Amino acid sequence: MTTWQIVRVVAGTFILLSLALGVPGSPLFVSPWWLAFTASWAPTCCKAA
Repeated sequence: MTTWQIVRVVAGTFILLSLALGVPGSPLFVSPWWLAFTASWAPTCCKAA
């Protein structure tokens, strides 16, 4: 794996984790503020693609 592939895997993992922590229907729900984290990472990942 190249460095860019590792970075993208880590970023994708953070996005999925923040969705799991922010969506009220999730068994891992903590707070809807986790969706703000998702909103900040998603554009960055799209820009990198």
